Amino acid sequence: MPELPDDCIVEIPGYFKDGDMLPMRTLHISNEVAGMLRPHAEQQRMTVDCRISDSYDLVLKAMQHEPMCAWIEDEEKIEDLTKLMLFHEAPWLPTEWKEWIPNETEIRKFESISVDKRTQPRWE
Repeated sequence: MPELPDDCIVEIPGYFKDGDMLPMRTLHISNEVAGMLRPHAEQQRMTVDCRISDSYDLVLKAMQHEPMCAWIEDEEKIEDLTKLMLFHEAPWLPTEWKEWIPNETEIRKFESISVDKRTQPRWE
């Protein structure tokens, strides 16, 4: 799909010929759809860069670039959300990240996250 970044991976029907993988046909999408998909493709590339570099700053930058975070106007809340996600996903994240993933005590200190008492997680 020429309307998307060159390194964007899109699953389409294809075939092998002379050792090359070729599409059945070149697919095109409208500029409107490409405009909606491009930020997701860019954010996914940034996520890969995070793993390669093992950098918290890049993790935060990727999160700030996440299209759904465009609706959050407070960068401190995006950072707190990032730390909260890292905390809860820690068992599945690279061990090299362990030194900068917040622990439970640090998570409890977040002032910008208000928790509804009905949905508050249990810290047992």
